[in-house]
Amino acid sequence: MPRRNAVTWNALIKGYAQAGRREEAILLFRDMKREGSHVAPDRYTFPALLSGIGREGGSGRTLELGGALHAHVIKAGLERDPFVGASLVSLYAARRTLEDAKVAFDQVGSSDPIVWSSMISAYVNCEEEEGALLIFFNMLCQDIKPTQFVYSTVFSVCGRMGILEMGKQVHAHSLKSNTEKDAAIFNALLTMYSDCGCINDAQKVFSSNDCVNVISYNSMISALGQHGYPKEALEHLRQMKFAGLMPDEVTLLNLISSFNHAGLVHEGLQMFNSMVDIEGIKPMYQHYACVVDMLARSGEIGKAMKTINEMPFEAEAPLWRIVLGACSKHRDIETG
Repeated sequence: MPRRNAVTWNALIKGYAQAGRREEAILLFRDMKREGSHVAPDRYTFPALLSGIGREGGSGRTLELGGALHAHVIKAGLERDPFVGASLVSLYAARRTLEDAKVAFDQVGSSDPIVWSSMISAYVNCEEEEGALLIFFNMLCQDIKPTQFVYSTVFSVCGRMGILEMGKQVHAHSLKSNTEKDAAIFNALLTMYSDCGCINDAQKVFSSNDCVNVISYNSMISALGQHGYPKEALEHLRQMKFAGLMPDEVTLLNLISSFNHAGLVHEGLQMFNSMVDIEGIKPMYQHYACVVDMLARSGEIGKAMKTINEMPFEAEAPLWRIVLGACSKHRDIETG
């Protein structure tokens, strides 16, 4: 190209970053800076680079690159830009360095909900659920309208912590706000009520959802299975097919798990054996592990061992522990 500007450089850098070619994206960034001030990195350059680095986790080299890019952001005077700030927070969240994420968040000082959403996700990623809730309430105190993603994240936190009353309050707030409800927010809400032991409330959320998808059915089937309702879970599979939605690997794993929890070994094996022939789904390691667990729990240790030996995967330590525990429970000393 006879003339290149920031837009063309950004497009190329973003392409390399999204393709996982991080080193080449960094080299392009260096070459861009050498072009002169007329193509200086802008608010679209840094998010592309930061997202590419963030996907690689927290190795030493990644930490250095993240810090160096943060310094370039400050030199370019973009540390207060919400778009760049959210990318920095997300990078540090992926690296699980919460203090650095706080610094980036404080530097932005923005009322942009995306920045706040990134900070909430950073706390969740670092397993600081109480901090995530505190950020959410600070967000409300500043009259910043939460996004769908924020509500979904907070619902998940409330479910994980088992704080039903707070979950209900957040649910009420989401109903009062004009935030558009999508499948993700309904599924997170459904899972929250299920995790808090309120299966009837979870069912109400599912029934009120006008945008149900495969994930919605999977969430409901999982909730019913965990609470000991395998027949109702199976009925939801029938409803799912009637609605024209095809079950996936997660659907069948949730169903086999529900039969496992209820001690319905025959039904669980029947579902597992029908995966390929009827549903056209190839069993994964998790499906075999669930079947082994189901057989071992019921005392069918020989069949559990046979399943392990025949499955096309190498058994990992947790699976052997399940069988060993069953041997102890059922006094099968020889196999143990």
